[in-house]
Amino acid sequence: MTVDSPTAPPESRPQRARPSDRTGRRPVRLSGRVRDFARRRISLTAAAVAAVVLLLAVEVGVRAVEDWLPLSQAGDAAEVELKWDQIRALEDAGERTDVVFFGNSAMDAAIDPAVWADESAAYPLAFNASLLGQPFDSMRRWGSEFVLPHSDPALVVVGVTPFDVPQIDILNTSRALVNKLFEDAMDRLEDGPLARADRRLRDQSAIVRNRASFRSPIQLVRAGGDRLSGEEKPKQDSLQPVLLQTGEVVARTAEVWERDLIQPRGGVANYWGYAEPAPLGFSFESAVQREIFRSSRTTRTQMTGFEAMADEDGTDVLFVIPPALPEAYTPFTGSVSATEAAERHVRRVAADLGVPVLDFSEIDYPRDHFADPVHLNKRGSEVFSRDLARALDDL
Repeated sequence: MTVDSPTAPPESRPQRARPSDRTGRRPVRLSGRVRDFARRRISLTAAAVAAVVLLLAVEVGVRAVEDWLPLSQAGDAAEVELKWDQIRALEDAGERTDVVFFGNSAMDAAIDPAVWADESAAYPLAFNASLLGQPFDSMRRWGSEFVLPHSDPALVVVGVTPFDVPQIDILNTSRALVNKLFEDAMDRLEDGPLARADRRLRDQSAIVRNRASFRSPIQLVRAGGDRLSGEEKPKQDSLQPVLLQTGEVVARTAEVWERDLIQPRGGVANYWGYAEPAPLGFSFESAVQREIFRSSRTTRTQMTGFEAMADEDGTDVLFVIPPALPEAYTPFTGSVSATEAAERHVRRVAADLGVPVLDFSEIDYPRDHFADPVHLNKRGSEVFSRDLARALDDL
């Protein structure tokens, strides 16, 4: 026999206390908008963590292959920084500058401002703002943002060589990479918190130190392959040597630049230790490069941009082709006639722009005036500085 429990009427059942009765507040229910915000916040946090992990992984990776990355011979950040210090010091001292020289290493080696001051009657106070390996793209920023506003010269002299005619880099590296190296160096000259942070981070971060390599990622891949295969690290001291006047061959470090190479008003002693021409140090055997050289005429754009920059600054401009040995450019151009065609092209562009051009390429300077087929040594620099000063006085 089953006995059923009596069922209590609904009104007599014990009532469970509701949350609002216990706390005095109603339960909070998340709206759809709040839930979406929470999910997005979690997603952003996860993305930030992933980005940090990725950044650390890249930093570790770059540190691992840093010693196998190729050293660029297209310019030295130390020269940029030291010449900028000189420009600012002259400005702060109220010393005027009559003429500024721009160009790559051929022009950097060619003008000695101290010799120029003794010879020039029209523009005695010169500053040589040329930089080793500097392409025209970087040259314009160097001039418009840093040099001209702080020197206010009456005349700008731009050196143009056959190396400047094609839009490819003479040292077999990416033109974009070379420009980026100079851009990085000039970024560090800027005043402000970002520039100061950049200078500090370079000492701490391999990514920042080698960020120019990210413009040509194949270099990172090759460096990783070389490390894994046990290839020898690039010789830091052999890629950028300099022969001092003492006869000592040393690495072209920042300390060497400051102690031995930089002269007053932008002069450089980088080639002064040579009494006779040494081999140029690089050669060009590629038929493709030679064809690009013969077919490329981008110098017109570059020279036009520089002329316009000088004009905006209210400064006169003049182009000059510095002297070189007859064989200087033939390994690259393929023949003397191709070299001469490049020089004629520079003269034509200058004529089209209505800008004077002084061509020293056909003047037969003695061989003992050269450090190598392209760069003048101390004796050659003294002679050329006097010759160009007299030519400008006669214009």
